[in-house]
Amino acid sequence: MDHEHGSSQATPANVNEPYANQLITIIASIIAFLTVRHLFIHYHHSYKNIFGLSMIGRFITQYRKMENYFINKFSYSPFGVCPPLGAFLVTCALISAILPLLLLNVDLKLNSNRAGFLCLAIVPFLLSSTGKNSAVSFLTGISSIRMNFLHRILGLALIVCATVHMSFMVQSWAKFPSFMQSQMQINKVQYGLAGYGCLCVVILGSFLPVRKYCYELFLSTHLLGIVFIGLIAVHTPYAMRYFVSGLFCYALNLVAVWFVKTYMAQAYFDLLPEGCTKISIRLSSPMKTHAIGQHINLCIPAISAFQWHPFTITSVQQQNVKYQNSIEVCVMARGNFTRSVYEKMDASKGLPVFVSGPFGSTQIKAMDVLTDASSVVIATGGAGITFGMRLLRELTDTLITYDENCDLSEKDQLNHWKTKDVYFYWSVRRFAELEWFRQELEYLNHVFESNPRFPNLHIKLHVTAKYSLESIERQNTTDESTAHSSSMINEFIDSQSVTKKHHSYSPKKAVDVTQGERLDAATILSHPTDVRAYVCGPTGFNISFKNTVASLSMHKSFNVTLHCEDFSY
Repeated sequence: MDHEHGSSQATPANVNEPYANQLITIIASIIAFLTVRHLFIHYHHSYKNIFGLSMIGRFITQYRKMENYFINKFSYSPFGVCPPLGAFLVTCALISAILPLLLLNVDLKLNSNRAGFLCLAIVPFLLSSTGKNSAVSFLTGISSIRMNFLHRILGLALIVCATVHMSFMVQSWAKFPSFMQSQMQINKVQYGLAGYGCLCVVILGSFLPVRKYCYELFLSTHLLGIVFIGLIAVHTPYAMRYFVSGLFCYALNLVAVWFVKTYMAQAYFDLLPEGCTKISIRLSSPMKTHAIGQHINLCIPAISAFQWHPFTITSVQQQNVKYQNSIEVCVMARGNFTRSVYEKMDASKGLPVFVSGPFGSTQIKAMDVLTDASSVVIATGGAGITFGMRLLRELTDTLITYDENCDLSEKDQLNHWKTKDVYFYWSVRRFAELEWFRQELEYLNHVFESNPRFPNLHIKLHVTAKYSLESIERQNTTDESTAHSSSMINEFIDSQSVTKKHHSYSPKKAVDVTQGERLDAATILSHPTDVRAYVCGPTGFNISFKNTVASLSMHKSFNVTLHCEDFSY
């Protein structure tokens, strides 16, 4: 930016600074509102018995109902492939905040620095929204996937403003070739152009194909972001006053990830049919308690020393234990990294790995699920079964623990939980994929069936591909299954049994399997009572449920609280 540096005096005020400060105020105000919202919901969730009947408790309950209604509405994705309406709304809100500040009381041909100052105002929020433990995510409780979307939107706003700043500046110089040539010789201009080039490379490295298929390139291009900050700090003396807060937040994220939440571990691999790898991980130091839906980032140096990939924790939390010594994840061969895990790992020996986490929301608690709605729907597609199984195991574990600790008089009573029915759906492409969890599901089906104090469990498995009867019977004879850990359901992984392979689930009760049909979200969610639905699967799978909820939420009789776990790169 074309600023006067001054000699030994402090950097003088600039006419564009108030507009940059206004943008900071707008974005910071939104973050502050979301932070207050997160705190109220968190404390209401933690101290429900205290707040439940108070005025504050009733207000929060009504607010959450209203918020759930609008979230359901704006989760609708046009044509089933476009981003949800909420994403368009957030993008429009950012544009409506930046555009007036960019164009108000200015001729960009004469003062393109206005766009440059807006760039400086965006950078601290871009840095503070970076990473799994970003400051903005911590304050607002927004999931890392949604935060990544906001991070990319801010990145696009940054490159647009930087392009406006540079293009108007160069356009005004181009009318006078000799003057432009002299300007290009100035160090400050050269630093600015170099910084813009670095920013362009970072943006190109952020595209989905790069993130998905060439993670090393994605990582290396993002390292140029640090170079961008250094070049712009030299380009203009106004930069660091904006960058410092963002750099501080980013440094906290690095400290949290590398020195607090990263562990060395030993991993053992169990190869299952159709590209599934169960990984049992023995941690070198205990991990903090993890919750339903949380995930870890896993690095296997034997495959790549630079790639970290997220995987949902499938092992059940040990009862009355603050820290965990071991965890378990299931890896489905869907991309280059996961395919390498399935093809190259030797199941006969362990490998050193690095684990970072746990990450994600801690709001899903089994006891709350059983007491908040009459019907619970767990719908998963493909690899999304990892989330669904963790939730079903936690529900089972909670029910068994409560049943064992309740009074003898209560044991004679029928189901006293608010939840009367649990509907579990899993859709896969091929029949053999069911063997990842089929035996365990049959065992859990028996557990619920044999205990009248438990809610009714309805398990329905769908195979979208059509098979002949002979091929189905042939695949039914396979005896592959997973060996997942639970403090009450099955043995938790300990130092003596970490390499244990298959667990015999007995007795069992058969589950319903349907071939050649996809799950129909409208049918699944059509219950006469209030429903709490948990959905996890590929993008199209989740969109079908979001669109169904958005379409049906206008009916007064439709009362669904939807929680979607999304895949992301």
